[in-house]
Amino acid sequence: MQKNLQSTATMAKHTKEEVKIFGGKANIYTNEYGVWQFRVWLRNENKYVRKSLRTKVKMYAIEQAEELYIEIRNEQKKGRKYYAITVKEAVDDYLKMQRARIGDGDFNIVVARYKTIETQMRTFLDYVRKDDKITTLSESTLRRYERNGEVTNYVSFRKRKNIGDTTIRNEMTTINSFMKYCFADAKVTHVAAFKYPNMPKKSYSADGEVIRRMTFTSDEYKLFTDAMRSYTAKKNTKHLTKKEIFERQMVRHYFLFAANSGLRSSEIRKLQWHNITTYKDVTSRGSEGIFANILVDRSTTKVRKTRRVYCRGGEHIERWKQLCKENGKDTENIVFSMNGKEYDRSNTHRHFRKILSLTSIDEARIKQLVPYSLRHFMITERVKSGLSFSQIAVMCGTSVKQIENTYLHLSEDMMRTSAKADYIRLEDGTLRVI
Repeated sequence: MQKNLQSTATMAKHTKEEVKIFGGKANIYTNEYGVWQFRVWLRNENKYVRKSLRTKVKMYAIEQAEELYIEIRNEQKKGRKYYAITVKEAVDDYLKMQRARIGDGDFNIVVARYKTIETQMRTFLDYVRKDDKITTLSESTLRRYERNGEVTNYVSFRKRKNIGDTTIRNEMTTINSFMKYCFADAKVTHVAAFKYPNMPKKSYSADGEVIRRMTFTSDEYKLFTDAMRSYTAKKNTKHLTKKEIFERQMVRHYFLFAANSGLRSSEIRKLQWHNITTYKDVTSRGSEGIFANILVDRSTTKVRKTRRVYCRGGEHIERWKQLCKENGKDTENIVFSMNGKEYDRSNTHRHFRKILSLTSIDEARIKQLVPYSLRHFMITERVKSGLSFSQIAVMCGTSVKQIENTYLHLSEDMMRTSAKADYIRLEDGTLRVI
């Protein structure tokens, strides 16, 4: 009872005082302890902003309130909200925007790219406290962040799960794309981008070594094509249904064409019959061959650019088309398909492994080879045949820098070969390599 009387007496000592700021657009007032408080109504968010100015001095309170009002109004004019959404809500909004981009067009993305972005953003939510407000994130969030009482950074967080440097870099690039969206488009954060933690410099020689290991040698590719022939031979398919035999023939021609065209897996799986024709021509050595003229539609490639590809292997397309007609299959829509729809990637891998198991390639090497190794093989063979990196880049739909960096080891191999070459002087005084 005595305490209640004392509290009432204390409150009575502090008569509430109120001062209007900027003609009543905001105001300040004292609480029961005489400390000045700020208040302003946000029309677009339908809420009041109330904040303690932490001073009992009226003059200081007015100065702080005016600065705070100007700051809030400036942010409101930029479209930024004062009451922030959570990190998870911001990520969901960003993914919704990315889903809307799926489709054709220069600024759109393919489904596979969206799935990658989705995975990267879910990983980011594992790193941060997803239920915190988006405004709690700072420029140093990726460099220093407290998780479960432990201070870490994004690189260390991912390294603990044995994630490679390239993957981590790609993830952080996507995360900063998300932050840019939150800052410039959604206007829910003051941070335009995160600063990256320190990482080792990109080592393209290391990447080149990885590519070298993932690429078929000429002898291995010969063993692989022999195994494909056996995989589809009549004597080895007697126990199979007509559908299973047709499927084996399809993956065989798929792999043969992949090794000749260098198309990405997604580009081959989506390739339409009307975008490919064959023609006869003569090679640089004078032998006649059947070639393919391919229009790679921008909707099927990750770089979103249409390109024209001329390549060897036209005979595989002609033979496959004939097999389709003999089996009453569609030759109007997707080239490599069982039912008119895109062939499942997991089935491609399954057949690839079965064919490799029929070869005499060492088991350790088999583990290093994947269907994408056929693209690496094609590029390697084109480099060895004398094509420039710029010619190959155009053919494969990538940058010259990417080809140079990824296949640098091929240049080194050729330089070592050149260094070991012997020469003879001809009668006219010129030199010839022997």
